[in-house]
This record gives sequence, structure tokens and C-alpha cells, in this order.
Amino acid sequence: VCNNRCVFCVSGQLTAQGLARPLPTAPALAALEQAAARGARKVTFLGGEPTLQASLLPAITRAIDLGFTAIVLFTNGVKTARASYVDEILDLAAARGFAGFEWRFSIQGGDQASHDHVTEKPGSFARLIDGLHHLRARGQRITANACINTRSYRSLPGYVDLVRAHGISQLHLDQVRPRDAGQRSEAELRAMMPRYSDQVPYFREMLARFDRELPGFDINVGNLPFCVMPERAHQI
Repeated sequence: VCNNRCVFCVSGQLTAQGLARPLPTAPALAALEQAAARGARKVTFLGGEPTLQASLLPAITRAIDLGFTAIVLFTNGVKTARASYVDEILDLAAARGFAGFEWRFSIQGGDQASHDHVTEKPGSFARLIDGLHHLRARGQRITANACINTRSYRSLPGYVDLVRAHGISQLHLDQVRPRDAGQRSEAELRAMMPRYSDQVPYFREMLARFDRELPGFDINVGNLPFCVMPERAHQI
């Protein structure tokens, strides 16, 4: 139930080209039923912001009714910034005796300026923070992820402050990859993908801060070659 908006993804490119359409509900329900029949008990609804898809609430309802015990909901804060929307989902679940949500926020920079630059939507960081506040106040499990790129890697140390301020329990920081980005020119790829070696000082500073300030925090770095930061291989 992806929302087809992420700037550096093939889905965002399809939106920019006017090719992305709302996703129908039936395929999502069929996939859930097939997974449940195979014994799956955890499902992740990917986004950006899957709450923009009309298929999400029926899919959540069906997942609960099929006996899924863990549901991960990606969000970038567009609709979770509204407390009423958060309550709609939680009430739907509570009526079925379900309390196994994890809310996975797409925080695309370690500070407001970087996140808004990545998303190209001024104010998107503020909405995201509103959503974090609503969910933390309701005792929900909150995790976070990002796809690090040329607009965000210098802000990596700021994730320590975000995690501490908003009760985030796990953080995964991945890389933009050509195979996920759609049909891009060499110049476009160079503009969005920083060299691994350029990122390393910022990753090191961030991880050192986590060690000092939040020892034991669950953080991992995705798709970074071990050789550029071998002392942190266990976290890659």
C-alpha cells in the first residue's frame, strides 16, 4: 500500500511522471490471506505514507481478523499528524482485541532542515513530529528508518537527539541504491548518492554519540560496505 511519493525511489518518479495510481484493495487482502495460510504472523505495510491509500484500513482490519499478531505501519507523518486518525486505527484494533502495532517513521534527516530538503515538502518534519507526539502519548512502539542521500548524510549525528526526544526504540539507516531509484541518468544518480567514504565521518560521529549518550540503543546501518567502516561491521 505504498503511497508512491518518495523522492529518490522509483515510486516517486512514477508519481512525478503522472503514472502512479491509487492501489486497489483486493490484491492487498489476497496477499494477506496467502501469507496467513503459509503461517505468517507479522506484516509490514510499507510507505512513505501508506495511510494515504484507501486500501490501508481494510487491509489492517483483514490482517487482524486473519490472526496476525504484529503489524508494522510505515508513516512519514502526513495523516498520523492528526490525533483523530491515530485514534481511528487504534480504536479499530482495540475493538478486535489487537495491540501489536509498531509505527515506523520515515525520518529522512537528522534535523528539520535536512528532512524537509530530502522530501521537498516544507513543513513535513513538523507534521512528523506531531505524529510522534500522538503515538508516544498513547504508549505505542515507535521505530524509525531513513534512506541516506546527498541531502541528509551530514545530519546523521542529529538522529541521536531525535531518538532521545521522541521515545524511538530502533533506528535503521539505509542507502539509496540505483536499482530502487527508477530510470535515472548518471548525473541524477551522482546528485542523489553520496560516496560511501564521504558519509563515514558522519556515521562514526553518530555512532560514537549513541555509544556515549544512549549505550545499547538498537541501531543498524544498511547496505554500507564493511570495508569503509570495519570497526562498525557488527552494526552494518
